[in-house]
Amino acid sequence: MPKLNNWLMKVLIANLGFIFQVAGLLMIIPIITANYYSEHEPMIAFLITSLSFFSIGFLMNALSERKELDYKTSCLLVLLTFVLLSLIGTIPYFYLKIFNSQNTLEDFINSYFESASGFTTTGLTSLDSKNLPKSLVLYRSLTQWIGGIGIVYLILAFFYGENIVSGIAEAIGIKKFLTKIKTSIIEVLFIYSFYTILFFSILYFLGIQDFVTDISLVFSGLSTAGFMPSVEANPQIILALIAVMIVGAVSFETHYALMFRKWHKIKLSEILIFFILIIIGTLAFYSFYSRDIISSLFKTVSAATTTGFTFESIEGIPEALKLIFIALMFIGGCAFSTSGGIKVYRLILLFKSIGIAVKEKLGIENKEDTKEALISLLTISLSVLIVFVSALIFTLHGHSFVDSLFQCVSAYSTTGLSLDLNLNATLKSLLVVLMIVGRVEIFTFLVAISKYKQSNSF
Repeated sequence: MPKLNNWLMKVLIANLGFIFQVAGLLMIIPIITANYYSEHEPMIAFLITSLSFFSIGFLMNALSERKELDYKTSCLLVLLTFVLLSLIGTIPYFYLKIFNSQNTLEDFINSYFESASGFTTTGLTSLDSKNLPKSLVLYRSLTQWIGGIGIVYLILAFFYGENIVSGIAEAIGIKKFLTKIKTSIIEVLFIYSFYTILFFSILYFLGIQDFVTDISLVFSGLSTAGFMPSVEANPQIILALIAVMIVGAVSFETHYALMFRKWHKIKLSEILIFFILIIIGTLAFYSFYSRDIISSLFKTVSAATTTGFTFESIEGIPEALKLIFIALMFIGGCAFSTSGGIKVYRLILLFKSIGIAVKEKLGIENKEDTKEALISLLTISLSVLIVFVSALIFTLHGHSFVDSLFQCVSAYSTTGLSLDLNLNATLKSLLVVLMIVGRVEIFTFLVAISKYKQSNSF
């Protein structure tokens, strides 16, 4: 962890304190749900969780002060947010003794794995939602909704000035898509809420009239996260879920453009490539696995959007199809969306960088910005290295390389699709690291933990 001077540490703690208070406030939702369904033990667990968030948050604010964050401190804030939210978020799992663990350490690792999987919008789980209290099902989906586009950071926009919000927006990789940052982030929050209400209503009229199941599906779908409540799905519901996943994986810039008729803001090339990848994946799944076209489309969209929804095990799919899904999960959805992966726009920049390199070799003047292309190339290269090394570690525990790569890419891209591998504490801990690093993205992680100080001229 990098060394921070006292002033930066106070600023960091103050901002974390505010985030904890927001998280504590949102815990009221599962508390009310548990009370409604007379689930007394879960209600106590959520009360403890909420009070923990509030008390730690108020203590942090009392000891510190909110000031402007630089880029490096903002990166550290983002990283610590996911690490610490996941830590306190283990309380309901730990208190309710959800896991049949052999000892306290194993129980903590299982609980932290489940919590981190929620807040990072991964959705990897060893639990069956049919066997869980309804309030816990909602809580799991709520953690995904909180972590989706970084809802806590969006809420900061209501209370903080433009300069503070600017640093955070850059740290989570959305600054380049915004003009007036504070106004734009509030618009994102509005769009996010609008789609939540819209798809809740659609699923309700299609027959999912249980509140917890309905809202959990919407929270998970829009967050492109994989915690899926038990539901009997017909073709209409499956098509609605496909729409939810795609909306979550398409850039909020595109949603804004469609809502407010700002047609020039739509990046057609990124959207076109995203849908081409979905079409290729659907045809491949239909050809290799001989399923109906709607089922093939659902599973492909689930992988390409990094949502991870599934109605049945994918353990037995052919090796060639696993490789196709690995590619889809690794690429992910569009930039400035809730989707994980390296994002389609980086794939576009990768191919652009080839043209840039050729021009430089030929001595042709290049008018394009090479900095972003270089960072995208390094992001992709480092991401490939991370998942390959992680997959090799998996093979040391008796798993095949393709299955290991599938599981590691699923975690790193925050997809959550699983081949139901036998995971011990070591492998779960590795997947937690992959989920958090994949969620904050590799360069945010490297900047956060680096020993270098930010230049005053930056």
